[in-house]
Amino acid sequence: MKTVSIPAAINGTPGSYFERTGNDTVFSCVSSNGPCQVQIGNQPPQSCFAGLVLGDPASPPIGSITFLNFGAVAVDVTFDSGTTAYKGATPPAPSDNFINVPVFGNPGSLGGTMALPNGKGVPIGGTQVINGVSKTRQWIEITNFSATDDIYVFINHGNPLDQCVGSVFARTSRRFDVSKDLVFVNISANVIQCTAYEQY
Repeated sequence: MKTVSIPAAINGTPGSYFERTGNDTVFSCVSSNGPCQVQIGNQPPQSCFAGLVLGDPASPPIGSITFLNFGAVAVDVTFDSGTTAYKGATPPAPSDNFINVPVFGNPGSLGGTMALPNGKGVPIGGTQVINGVSKTRQWIEITNFSATDDIYVFINHGNPLDQCVGSVFARTSRRFDVSKDLVFVNISANVIQCTAYEQY
């Protein structure tokens, strides 16, 4: 187990930390004092949070770990890599059901972040077609990389948006167990970088 500091982003370029992991097959996040992303080998980056476990003891070696920090402040992460999960960590659902939400802009850029325009909302559908089958979302996890501005999450009834299910404060992550169509709303004067992941 070790603790590393991921530098803050500079001029839109995320701070990063890279480490080769030899024959290790499992990554476990023990703690994080701020929002960041982790990339295992060539897999897509995703939100990193305490209790996250990626990989499997029977899988091939993960090869490397890359942390990405899109925020304005350095983030400290304590993690473990080996052939078993760190004691107390809880593995997430199978990774083939854990998908990046393809919404605003290009979700493949900046490690899968998306930009919420200032003073606007971005709709997020509650269904996805996976392997030819339409499925309904079970939950969605949102990470807000802004150092100052909050994201507001509404049920998408059209106009007006009359049911707010909660907010994601600056430099935090939050999970919503909501299957309905949503709208992410940014009422600030700034563009907010964030990520959103859904489980079906």
